[in-house]
Amino acid sequence: MDLQSIKLSNGLATGLATSWISMKAGAIYDMVGNGVAETANTSALKAQSYTQSALPQLNTFAFDRNGGLVTMNFSGVVNVASLAVAQLSLQSTSSGGLKYTLQSSTSSSSNGFSISLRLSSQDLNAIKKIRGLATSINTTFISLTAQFIADVSGSAVLAIVPTVAQ
Repeated sequence: MDLQSIKLSNGLATGLATSWISMKAGAIYDMVGNGVAETANTSALKAQSYTQSALPQLNTFAFDRNGGLVTMNFSGVVNVASLAVAQLSLQSTSSGGLKYTLQSSTSSSSNGFSISLRLSSQDLNAIKKIRGLATSINTTFISLTAQFIADVSGSAVLAIVPTVAQ
């Protein structure tokens, strides 16, 4: 398994209790060429320490005004069950300007690096009523609190404050 596959596996390697390792003979070789002995799944070794990786953060997003969809890409696997849409705002400039905070939008995405928010009629209509908000790439910025979503380990997303929105 690679790192992304591990992150996408619910409940795997999210702390000491879920971090174990087993390997086939020869999976790793030392500098002399000696292969490691096999460690069967039934004899897996438990991790002795666990360090949480960096907080997940929003890398990119796309807003489809006509389709009422916000697609968000994160640096880590986020847990959709922790989603709190009222913690996300659209704003017209990176430092504020016109602003609308979502109220009732939802997501049917699975846990992953990318999620899509389906804007409710209430939210989409309210956004469209605010002239100058989210009408182009130059008037569409996102701010969000740390309570917006968490990763699968329970770590909150890195907040994007309204004065430096993306």
